Amino acid sequence: MNQARIFFNGEGDKWHERNRKSEINYAVVDAITGLDFKPNSILEIGCGSARYLGELHRYYGCRCVGIDPSAQALAQGRKDNPALILRHDMAVTAMSAEFAHLQTHDLIVFGFCLYLLDREDVMMAVAFSDGILRKGGYIAIHDFDVKEPKKAPYKHKDGVFTYKMDYPSLWLANPEYSLVFKTTTAEGEAITIIRRTGWP
Repeated sequence: MNQARIFFNGEGDKWHERNRKSEINYAVVDAITGLDFKPNSILEIGCGSARYLGELHRYYGCRCVGIDPSAQALAQGRKDNPALILRHDMAVTAMSAEFAHLQTHDLIVFGFCLYLLDREDVMMAVAFSDGILRKGGYIAIHDFDVKEPKKAPYKHKDGVFTYKMDYPSLWLANPEYSLVFKTTTAEGEAITIIRRTGWP
């Protein structure tokens, strides 16, 4: 079964239960709010209970949309941040729906989720995000920081795998995108921001 559907059908709720008491990583929020821009619309894929998105909404006061496969996480997010638009969906199918509205968002955040997507879904995510990101807009990616691609069994669910790699490189291979910021946390996670600057 497709991994996105596995998380949509219950594994996402289990992930939320395991991580609901974890502290918010303010390095992600700080990296984004350190940018010199005023977004009108933000989309976060893999928003969980929308803690990052809630902080961004309080900072920018703009339209904020979050998508996550965990219904439990989103219920918590709606309770904590009622002004957000939160959708229970799988990342790629949700972005496909957003794709009908070209160049809609000023910022797209991938919230620690790309390493769990099936490989064909990753390339679809790249294509869809490119379609819905406005020119001059940003993509923020929070994921593992690794030197070489690595596939490994997901310890919480048989038949599911993790795929750790340099995800920003998928966008940066296109000369329309440029690296703005990257940092590695003490936990070995990378926070990377790239910008759609246009053809050189």
